[in-house]
Amino acid sequence: MVPWTHQGGSRDGQRDLAALALVRGLVAAAAATAEAATLRKGSEADIMNWKHAIPTSVLSAGLIGVTAAMSTSVASPDRIGGSDRYESSVLISQEAFPDGADTVFLGSGEDFPDALAGGAAGGTLSAPVLLVTATSIPDVVTAELARLDPSLIVILGGETAVSAEVAEEALEYGKAVERLGGENRYETAALIAEWAFEPGVPVAYLASGSDYPDALAGAAAAGFTNGPVLLTKTEALSDEAAEQLEALLPEQIIVLGGTAAVAEAVATEALDYGNVSRLAGDDRYATSAAISAGTFSSAEVVYIATGTSYPDALSGAPLAAANSAPILLVTRDSVSAEVCAEVNRLEPGAVVALGGPSAVSDTVLHHVAAGCPAIVVPIPPKPGPTYTIDPPPDPMAEEG
Repeated sequence: MVPWTHQGGSRDGQRDLAALALVRGLVAAAAATAEAATLRKGSEADIMNWKHAIPTSVLSAGLIGVTAAMSTSVASPDRIGGSDRYESSVLISQEAFPDGADTVFLGSGEDFPDALAGGAAGGTLSAPVLLVTATSIPDVVTAELARLDPSLIVILGGETAVSAEVAEEALEYGKAVERLGGENRYETAALIAEWAFEPGVPVAYLASGSDYPDALAGAAAAGFTNGPVLLTKTEALSDEAAEQLEALLPEQIIVLGGTAAVAEAVATEALDYGNVSRLAGDDRYATSAAISAGTFSSAEVVYIATGTSYPDALSGAPLAAANSAPILLVTRDSVSAEVCAEVNRLEPGAVVALGGPSAVSDTVLHHVAAGCPAIVVPIPPKPGPTYTIDPPPDPMAEEG
């Protein structure tokens, strides 16, 4: 397994700082909403009123609780993230492939469709996915290409996504350059699957080509199970995906995401090519947890990445696959209850954020690593009645 290292101070020290920051935030929020909620000891309704006055990002992170105290850390927190998505892809590559790589994928860091299916192929073939712009290879990426010293560089997508100039520049760092790009995102995903996988794959995944989250969460699972991610339209199975399903003869077809992403009609069409099941949750975050739960019985490390942008999770798929680990989706400042439950089920030794703090905050990283503990916030008791004792009678007043 690829090793990881804990950075930025002692584990206990970072946990304590994170806990202190969370408590301070809760205290500040309570003070700001004191006039909006009357707190009465033992009154569940008033507790709920107070919770509703707390910012939703705090509640979503599972940071409020009235029955459990801050638990001890169950995993070591770590981060792989650079100053931007291009440097992050390089740092992830360095972590996953310290001794170089025979094949390297280059995908767009500016738009997701063409590069989306590359994560699964990278995980299966033990090949990093590095990000480039449409017209150039960033310096930090060229340095990584020189270090990796690949025999083959594969461009993901057509020339609109990654230009011919980029392909020409890439020739300086590999013995050969090949492009996998179709007329649209569905054809590009199909070409990647055809290139990377032989017929008789154990599983093939179907994800929406209209958005990226389900395919991203599925890429780590696909890399682990040695299956492609094919893209489909929401209401009908794309012709390109259907052709590849017929060619690849998968033992199992797994639809990623709910019916709003991939309609039940698509799953029904896919039955023509094999057994079909679905891994889905109420949203992209719960779906990432469902994909993990349906794929991994355990994991020594769990990767978390933002579900509001695609680059970090895309580059992270080969690393996650190499470590037999899932990628779970969070927001910058919150983590869903479903993701928390999945982390606690897996009981990893480490939780690693992909991308910098602007993608996944330190607070979320440490909270997930600590097992998403609840925090007891003392509830002020109900004020007691005020009694007034009358002063003794004035004798002079009585005589008057």
